[in-house]
Amino acid sequence: DTDNDGMPDGWEIFYNLNPVSELDANYDMDEDGYDSDRSGSVSPDENFTNLEEYLAGTNPWEIDTDNDLMPDGWEIFYEFNPLDSGDSWLDSDADGWDGDFDRHLSFDESYLNYMEFLNDTNPLVPDTDGDGMPDGWEVYFGLNPLLVTDGQEDMDGDGLPNAYEYNN
Repeated sequence: DTDNDGMPDGWEIFYNLNPVSELDANYDMDEDGYDSDRSGSVSPDENFTNLEEYLAGTNPWEIDTDNDLMPDGWEIFYEFNPLDSGDSWLDSDADGWDGDFDRHLSFDESYLNYMEFLNDTNPLVPDTDGDGMPDGWEVYFGLNPLLVTDGQEDMDGDGLPNAYEYNN
């Protein structure tokens, strides 16, 4: 490690980085960081840097090293394995919708981790917005799992709030 940036020279050369400059350790070459504060942009402290890519064993030029539809930085943020594509097919917080009412979420009723990424919901919290309705249920019925006020709305016009319909 000629430049003392924490990345071995051979790794840097293999990935076409500069082994004599410590500056590239802090870059996010593939822009796979995660906007964890949902501000609309990835700030420097939210980047998944080249050094972090090295430490995680991921490719600094690939947004999604394991090709599971979830960017490496998002997976690291939520403590998933960016080298294991199988974690995209899990429902880590069991927030799907029990459509057949058997009190068991079958695979086709699950709100999978990659779906959580696509909808910007928290894969470790069943109800990201805290409105009393699970994220998967809200997505299934066309509600917004990031909008707490939709629990009090009446989407189908039957006089009952959405949260009441979920709970009854």
